[in-house]
Amino acid sequence: WLDSNVVANATRNSSASCFNPHPDYLQRPFNNETWTLDDNVVPFEGEIDMPLIDGLLNVSACKFKTPSYVSYPHFYLADPVLLDQFHPDSDLHPSEDKHASHLTLMPEPGVPLDVTIRMQINLLVRPLDLVDLFKTLPPTVFPMIWFETYTELPEDMVKQLKFLELAENIRLPVTGVGIGVGCVLLMSGFASWMVARRRRRQQYV
Repeated sequence: WLDSNVVANATRNSSASCFNPHPDYLQRPFNNETWTLDDNVVPFEGEIDMPLIDGLLNVSACKFKTPSYVSYPHFYLADPVLLDQFHPDSDLHPSEDKHASHLTLMPEPGVPLDVTIRMQINLLVRPLDLVDLFKTLPPTVFPMIWFETYTELPEDMVKQLKFLELAENIRLPVTGVGIGVGCVLLMSGFASWMVARRRRRQQYV
């Protein structure tokens, strides 16, 4: 199973620090008159960026700098503060059986036999004075959609890989047996040659 370190923030997984350069990216508003992003209006100017909550990966750079975050579905293995944003009777109920991701690897070659990936895309919504509806809204990481993908190797390919793994495991024993048999044959040949040579000498005598 893929553990919580996959979506952990930099406090637990230093390799995830690159996903938290600017937690909310302070997206510029869209100007309906010019059909461009307005450079003159900065809705969050002077505010401190929110810390990246454990269990989220900031993928804003991959989503046109929109405040987008990836987590396991239903915030599985994430900081409980994400679930506390919503009513206890909401449909968010994280479960290992339904929301965990996993992959199965062959031990020696490291080839994945089957992979199940479940991910959720979330949107960060923050107070915005320009919109009355958002003026008093607390910062909320809102789940938008989650998806699941599953793939596995065909059975015939799995059998071929298992045969290769078996061949690798018996390579050393077979090599050892081959060397042993070769040594025995070599010694037998040498002994036969010595016996034949001694007989020829006796005949000449």
